[in-house]
Amino acid sequence: MPDLLIHSMAEFSDIIFPALEIAQAKNLVEVGAEYGTMTLNLIEFTKQKGGELVSIDPCPSPEAEELFHSTEHARLVVDLCLNVLDRYDAD
Repeated sequence: MPDLLIHSMAEFSDIIFPALEIAQAKNLVEVGAEYGTMTLNLIEFTKQKGGELVSIDPCPSPEAEELFHSTEHARLVVDLCLNVLDRYDAD
């Protein structure tokens, strides 16, 4: 069986965003921003919900970093998720 690569979680937006709506989520933690494709969608979602996005990535791309410079309700944590994930609870 060939290896399957996911190029972006944005490919699953049709599943993820309805699930977030059902869960009434507004504050999100993203692990891995990569190039920011899904991050941009999550920034918009949390903005509409009046929530916050925390994105954790040890080596974010310049494209992903740029998304956080002009967004007050989203922040980028440059670290390994295992080092910082326990700082964010599920409330």
